[in-house]
Amino acid sequence: MKPNNEFTGIGKDFWAHIRSLSQTIGYTNHGKGTIRVPTLKDILLAMDSLTLSSDHLVGTDGHTPSDYAKKLIAYFQYRADVLNRDVQFQLQTKEQAEAMYLRLKAAIPSKHVAAKNKQKGEKATVAYLTAMVNLLTDVTQPPPDRLPG
Repeated sequence: MKPNNEFTGIGKDFWAHIRSLSQTIGYTNHGKGTIRVPTLKDILLAMDSLTLSSDHLVGTDGHTPSDYAKKLIAYFQYRADVLNRDVQFQLQTKEQAEAMYLRLKAAIPSKHVAAKNKQKGEKATVAYLTAMVNLLTDVTQPPPDRLPG
């Protein structure tokens, strides 16, 4: 993927804002399965909850976004557009990943124990992507003639 020139060469402070705000506000619209684009209000509330100054994010009237805040919101919008429009359809569901892992496991027997995710209880399971890569790169096994489709 090519970088968007609008967001290259920006200082570390910008990316620190993006990370902190994303972690505080959340990345997704729960229940909708889409990437969230925070509003100025969301951003200001997040900055307040982090006990960080937000003066640089509002215009002189105290209500409109500053140029810096506009750049943050533009990045959040760009990220959401790319992930919701392009990337989303290239991802697998848990069921699809499990099915592919089981096909590979049947085709490439291994003596190694599959890597597990870090979840607890019902969510604890094989870390499918890691386990598939481990199967495909297992040097103790000869490569299969044909990988399962």
